Order: sequence, then structure tokens, then C-alpha cells
Amino acid sequence: MISRSIRFLVLILSFSLVPVITFAESTPPKATYVFYEEAVSLFDAERYEEALPALEALAEAGNPQAARQLSKMFKLGLGTSEDVNSATDWGIKAQKLEGKGIIDAYASLFVENVGLDTEFNVVYLIFHLNVHILEVPNLEPSAQLKLQEQRLKEIRGYKVNLEHLQGPAHDFYVALVSLRYFTAEQRLDIAELAYQFRVPSHQTIYEIVVRKFEYHEEEIKESEGRSSEYLDYVKDQVQTYNRRLNQDLLKALAREISLETSARKGNATAQWELGKGIFLGKPFPKDELCGLTWMTVALSEGGGDWVEFEEYAKTRPDTMLPLIILRAQGVVASDYRRSVCS
Repeated sequence: MISRSIRFLVLILSFSLVPVITFAESTPPKATYVFYEEAVSLFDAERYEEALPALEALAEAGNPQAARQLSKMFKLGLGTSEDVNSATDWGIKAQKLEGKGIIDAYASLFVENVGLDTEFNVVYLIFHLNVHILEVPNLEPSAQLKLQEQRLKEIRGYKVNLEHLQGPAHDFYVALVSLRYFTAEQRLDIAELAYQFRVPSHQTIYEIVVRKFEYHEEEIKESEGRSSEYLDYVKDQVQTYNRRLNQDLLKALAREISLETSARKGNATAQWELGKGIFLGKPFPKDELCGLTWMTVALSEGGGDWVEFEEYAKTRPDTMLPLIILRAQGVVASDYRRSVCS
């Protein structure tokens, strides 16, 4: 049976005036940690149905560790039915209680992967971001509107967390650029940084951004002659896209994608030009290993220049060249189904 101290804690908290947690809650009071170890001991003893209400009481009082533990329990169905949505909500609350902003809280949850394995996919994440960030149930209309405005302001002021972008949460940004509340500047910042760091999903992110741009262009065409606040906003977004997509890294990315499309079709000239550009870092982000691999593919297809290749290859350790050649041969043999630069 649940101990007297835990029972007393749950009873007191259930009748207290402790408010329900929102994403804007502050750092928890230290007193909530007093009974956390006892609640965890119930969990460790696999007394999940007893641990659940104790952890909920602690989490609602502001204990981020309890909220994180609840996230795992709802995901795995320990002491309750499996509920990915509740698992996500508790995980986000844990991050917020530790002082993270709303977007960084989601990114941190993605990085930690608190038991949310494959079900926590991009489609579900987009749904959760769009529906749960601004929709706040069980609040008075005026309070709900105020909280929505606060969250929207925070989202529109978000700056990309580079640590997350380079880490295991890079797929999180695929969902992020699809978020309808983001501005064109924010989407383009993410696309540019993803390309600069050559994260695995950088092309996907860029393609989503371009589709959003094309969608806004269609909206303007269909609304010709009409004036509205939203249309003015859309026109401003398109202006931003036009300016940024034809500059610097994003322009280089468009060129790289075009070359890679031809390279994957076996065009040796495109393979050599792409490899050389990536190796030298002009105009693409520098990646010597990736560049040498593309140049090796070009040579195997009858293009390129062996003398020039040997000069470039000298910059790499001798042990790397046989591995590069083997990888290039594997890519060609698989008819480019494998990624040249992975």
C-alpha cells in the first residue's frame, strides 16, 4: 500500500490552491523534492498504479523530474494506458519547468527521446506543435487569448538553437519549418544553418521552405485585387523569400541540388563539378571527404581529371583513399540509391 507520507502529500495537494501547470510556469519550489525519492521507490518496485498519482501531485506542484518520469510512464503504459499525447505533454512540461522556451522544450524532448521512440515521428510532431502550442483548454477565453498571444510572440521571436540543429534533433527542424506560426525569416534561417552544417535533413528542410514560398505565391495570385491584413503579411513573406533564396548559402544549395540531381543520373561532368565545389568549399560548404567521393565517382564514370584528383587526394591520410574508392564503387554499383556523402 502507498505510504502515509505519500497519501498525505497527494491529499494535501489535491485540496490546495496549487494552479495547473502551463508552459509559462516558473522554477519549482524546493519543497516538492522532499517526497520525490519515495515516489521513485514505488516506481522501482513496479508499483506503478501507486507511483502514478504521487508523481502527478509532485509534477503539478512544479517538480520537473516527476513530470519527466510521468512522460515515460504514459508512453510505456506503466500504471496507465499508453498515451503518446500525454507523454509528450508531460515531457514538454518538464522542460518548461527547467526554464526552456517552448520551441527549445520540444527540441530537448526530441533529443532526450523520453521513451517516445518511433511513434514520435515528424507527422505527429507537426500535429502536436500546431494544435497544442496555441490551443489551451480549461481556461477562461480572455486568459486563453492572453496565453496564446504570449506563446505566439515567443515563437515569432525564436532563434535557432545551434546545438540542437547539429545534434540528434535535426529531424525536429523538418517539422519546425512546417509550423504555420513561423515567419519566412525564421524558416530561411533554419534552412541556411542546416545547409551550413550539412545536417542529414538539410535538403528536405529546403524543399519544405520552397513549397511554402510557392504556396504563398499562389495565394497572392488567387487574391489579386483584394486587400486584407493577411494578404499584406503573405506579400511580405514572399518578398523575404525572393530576397533570401537568391543569396549566399541558399543560392548555393539550389545549385548543389541541381548538380546532384544530374550527378545521380550518372552525369560525370556534374559529378566532378559537384565534388570539386564541395571539396574546395566554393560555393558549397566545405567537406573534403564528400567532395573526394563525388570526384571518385566521376572518375569511375569516365569523367574528371586524375592528375587534379591526385593533388586533392594528397590532403587526406593515405589510409582514407582506398576507403573513399570503395565507397564510391558501392554507390555506383547501387545505382545511386546510397548516399554519396553519408
